Amino acid sequence: MIDSRLRRFITVLFPSLFLPLQLLLFGPHTIYSSNVAEFSAPFWSLVVSVIPLMVAIAAALALIGVLLPARFFAHYVVLLVALGATAWAQGNLMLGDYGVLNGQEIDWSGHDWRNRYELALWLGVPLVSLVFARQVLPAAVFASRILIALQVVLLAYTSMQADPAARAKWEGAPEAIFELSSKQNVFHFVLDGFQSDAFGDILKSHRGDMDRQFSGFTFFANHMGAFPTTIVSIPTMLTGSAYRNQEPMRRFIAKELKRASIFNTMRDQGYQVDAVSGLMYDKASTTNYYRLPTPYVTYDAYVQFAGWQLADLSLFRHAPHVLKPWIYNDQSWRLQTRFGQSADTPGRRFMPVNGQAFLADYTPRMRVAHERPTYKYLHIGIPHWPVSVNADCEYIGAQSLRRPNYTDQALCGIRRVGAFLDKLRELGLYDSSLIVISSDHGVALPPEPFAGDRDVFGGPLSELAGSALALLVVKPPQAAGPIRISQAPTAISDIPATIVDAMGLKNPFSGTPALKLDEHAPRERHFATYLWSSAEWQADYFPYMDLFTINGRVSDGGAWKTEEPIYAPNTTPEGRSRGFYKPERGAPGQMFRWSSPLAYVHQPADAKGVELKVRSAADGPQTLTVEMRGKVIDTRVLSDHEWHDLKYSIPPSNTTPVGGEWLVLRIDPPWKVRGDRRIFGVMTRDLQWIN
Repeated sequence: MIDSRLRRFITVLFPSLFLPLQLLLFGPHTIYSSNVAEFSAPFWSLVVSVIPLMVAIAAALALIGVLLPARFFAHYVVLLVALGATAWAQGNLMLGDYGVLNGQEIDWSGHDWRNRYELALWLGVPLVSLVFARQVLPAAVFASRILIALQVVLLAYTSMQADPAARAKWEGAPEAIFELSSKQNVFHFVLDGFQSDAFGDILKSHRGDMDRQFSGFTFFANHMGAFPTTIVSIPTMLTGSAYRNQEPMRRFIAKELKRASIFNTMRDQGYQVDAVSGLMYDKASTTNYYRLPTPYVTYDAYVQFAGWQLADLSLFRHAPHVLKPWIYNDQSWRLQTRFGQSADTPGRRFMPVNGQAFLADYTPRMRVAHERPTYKYLHIGIPHWPVSVNADCEYIGAQSLRRPNYTDQALCGIRRVGAFLDKLRELGLYDSSLIVISSDHGVALPPEPFAGDRDVFGGPLSELAGSALALLVVKPPQAAGPIRISQAPTAISDIPATIVDAMGLKNPFSGTPALKLDEHAPRERHFATYLWSSAEWQADYFPYMDLFTINGRVSDGGAWKTEEPIYAPNTTPEGRSRGFYKPERGAPGQMFRWSSPLAYVHQPADAKGVELKVRSAADGPQTLTVEMRGKVIDTRVLSDHEWHDLKYSIPPSNTTPVGGEWLVLRIDPPWKVRGDRRIFGVMTRDLQWIN
C-alpha cells in the first residue's frame, strides 16, 4: 500500500509525464526532425511555447493521483501508463497516410476501416490494465520510466546527429532581395498552382486594366506543365529536364541542378541571383536566398505559431482516426488556431494568404541599389489551394475549390503582381526588364470548354488537363503594347531557355525559347502523373509514372495519347493497377482493396495470365464486365456477398503494347455508403500475375 503523499507523488510522476511528453515533446520532435527544412527556427525555440501546457497537464495528472482515495490510486497510475503506451503505439506503429496536409481536402472515409482496430486498441488496453491494475502497478511504473528515458536518449542522439548546415534557423529577409539593378533586371515569378485558363478568364473580364499593367506581355494560353504537383515540377522549370523514375528522385534533381540550372547559369554569366521560396532548390547557386516562412510574420509570431503547429501535428499523429477530423477542423487546426495566433498570423498558415502578404510587403520595399545585372526568383504560394482569399486579397477562410472561388483568388495574385509592375514603372525599370510569370502546375479544374473528355485510369481526362495547364506570361525587354495571346505549344521545360535567350546569354538548356516558337508548328509535349502522398514524397521513386504525349492543344482530349507507364523497381502486382482505393482490413482480418466503378490492372511483360478474387457488398446485384484489347472477355452478375475467383489467360498478340496489356474492370451499378465520399465498385483481393 502506497499511503504517504510523497510516495504517491514519486510513483505517479513518470506515468503523469508519459502522455504529455509523448504528445507535446517527443511527437513534435519526431515530426520536426523528419521535416527540418519546413521550419525556420530551431526545435527548442519552437517548443518553448508548448512546454508550459505540457508541464501543466503533467502537474494536474500528478496532483489528481496524489489526492485520489487510496483504493483508486493503482488503477489511476496504470491507466495513465496504458494511455501513454497506446498513444505511442498509435503514433509510431499505426500511422495512416493522410497526404502532406498542405491544404488539399482529405478523404476521411478512405480510412474509416481503421476505426474498429484503433478503437479496440484504445478501449482494450486501458480496460485490461484496469482489471489487472494492482498486479501490474510496479511493472507499469517501471515501464513508464524506461520508455521516457529511452525517448529522451533518442531525442538527444537525433539532435546531436543532425547536420549543422541543415538545422533550421530564423533568417529574416536579407536587404539584398529588395535591391534592384539600375542596369538590368530579370524577374521570374512562380505563382504556385496558377492554372492558366484562370488567367485567360481574368484577362477577358479585365482587359483594359490588364493591358495597361501588363503592357508588352505575351500570354501563352497553350502552355503545359510536366507534372501535377510541385516536387518535380520546380526542378523541371529550373533545369529543363523532367524526371522519369530512372533513378532515385533526389539524386536526379541534385545532378540536373548541378549540370545546368537557371540559377547557376545566370550566376556564371555575371548576374546576381536572388531567390525567395519556401522550397530549397539549388540554394548553393544563389547569391542571396530567403526561405519564405509560413506564416510570413515576425520571428516571435512565427515561433508561437510553429510551436503550436507542431503540437497539432503531433496530436493528429497520435490520435485515433475517429478524432483526426476534429483535430484537423477543416484546416483550422485546434491548437494553432486557439493558442498560436497573433495579430499577424490569422490565415497565414494557408499558402495563398501567406504569398500575397509577402508580395504586399515586398513591393514597396524595392529600391535601386547597384549596377550589377540581377535575376530575382520569387516563388509565391498564390493561388495554390486552399482557396482562402478573395479578389481583393482579404482572408475569407478555407473555401471549396470551385472555379469562381479559385478565379477570385487568382485575381488577387494578379493584382499583387500588377502592383509590383507599377512599382517597377515608378523606379524607371519596367521597360528594360525581362519579366516571366509562370506556375508549376494547374489545380485539376476541367478547362472550359474541353473537347473529347474520357476516362483515364478511373478519372476524367479533363481534370488531368487542368493539372497540366501551367501559367506562362512573358515580357521581354523593351516590349510594349496590349497583351498578346499566343497558342504556341510551349512547355515548362522551355522556361530556362526562354530566360537566357531573351537576355542574349549562353544557353545550355535543351528547351525551345517560348518567344521564338512558331504558334502553328506541330510539337509533341509530355505530361506524367504519379501516386501523390506524403509517403511518396519521401521515397526514392514514385510507385508509377503514367506518361502522356500531347500533340496539339492541352484542352483537346483528342491530342492526348497514353504511353507506357514507368514503374519503380520491385513493384508489387497491386502496384500495377489503377482505380483502386488503399488496402483495408476486413472483419476477419483479411486485407482487401475496394475498386472504383472503373478499374485497371496492367500485365507485366512476362505474365501469361492474371487471377484475383472479387466480392460485391452492394445492396443489389452488380454486373462485372472485364475487357481486354477493347473487347469484353467476361461478364458476371454478382448477386451474393461471396468471394468469386477470376482467372484469365493473356494470349500473345501482335497488338500487345510493349509494357503489357491493360485489363479493364467495369462495375455497374456503382455502390455508395452513407457518410463515405468514395464511390465503390467491388471488393478485391489476392491479385497475382501468372507466368
